Amino acid sequence: MVELLRTADQVLLSFASALLAGSGIDHHVADRHDSDLAVGGMQPRLLVPDDRLDDARWLLVDAGLLGTAPR
Repeated sequence: MVELLRTADQVLLSFASALLAGSGIDHHVADRHDSDLAVGGMQPRLLVPDDRLDDARWLLVDAGLLGTAPR
């Protein structure tokens, strides 16, 4: 699993997760509970499988959630 997105914005995180799920892209939100406790300023990370990273990036770019697509 590789990091696709890191944000403290719970709405953005939920929307991105819903888009990934709707497209059949497995994902995991890491550090969600640590950030709720404000432990060292950690932000939740949205992780996807290595082999789906490009697909996931394109999906979030197309939705306007990421600024650039993969090269």
